[in-house]
Amino acid sequence: MGAILAADLQPTQIHTLLSGLAGGAPRKQQVDCAEADLTDALLDVFSGALADAAYGPLCHVLIGLPAPVDPQGRVREPNVTHHLDVQRVTAFLDAAGVTYAFANDANLVALATTRETPGWSHVAVLVERPSGTGMGLLLGGELYRGMHGRAGEIGRSRWPGPHGAEPLESLPSPERLEATAFMLAGLVHTLDLQHVVLGLPKDRAAALQDKLSVLLDLSITIHLLPDVGDAVLRGAALLAREQAHEHLLARVEDLGREKTDVA
Repeated sequence: MGAILAADLQPTQIHTLLSGLAGGAPRKQQVDCAEADLTDALLDVFSGALADAAYGPLCHVLIGLPAPVDPQGRVREPNVTHHLDVQRVTAFLDAAGVTYAFANDANLVALATTRETPGWSHVAVLVERPSGTGMGLLLGGELYRGMHGRAGEIGRSRWPGPHGAEPLESLPSPERLEATAFMLAGLVHTLDLQHVVLGLPKDRAAALQDKLSVLLDLSITIHLLPDVGDAVLRGAALLAREQAHEHLLARVEDLGREKTDVA
């Protein structure tokens, strides 16, 4: 049936998961590169996946990255992987006949987390990575992206300090933790959420959980996510598989219409 590739981009690292639509054990890969070489490194990964016949021909790629992605699938600013040449990437995949999509990495974590916990319909998933702080929001069982794909960009929200209002993710670590707790608690109350998932380094996650426990209602549960990068790849693989099946079904329907027209 073919292969799908899930990718998690950070400024100097690429993590991928190559798997087959028909099943089989997936294969992980990590590529380290200089920031300026991110595009070339990603295209090399694609070339390798195209040459790998273990799962059949590569048919779909899902690229997760620390940037907003609008409802039309376009990568928007602020994009932390600013050395990524999106036009070169899409031109390469178009020439290879491979379908593709981009997705915000925090949204992919939210997707993976909620798909693995049926019944969760109103959830905030906070992630803190070297590339910044972001959040995935599930409202009424649907991923909420916002008008321009910037929903959940909490790291860009400003917090008052001695030198004026500064972006949350630029604050010193102790201040950032305090500000995150109050911003997140306000959002949880305003949106009437059920669950909060914290994807931060272990010590910071525990400290934030303690701060939130006195700010949130007892009915709201707080969960710790031990491996954010792994969750990004799981979410990317889930979405890639769904999108690949949708593309295959669309092709079958197109072929059916063509046969009907000929008859």
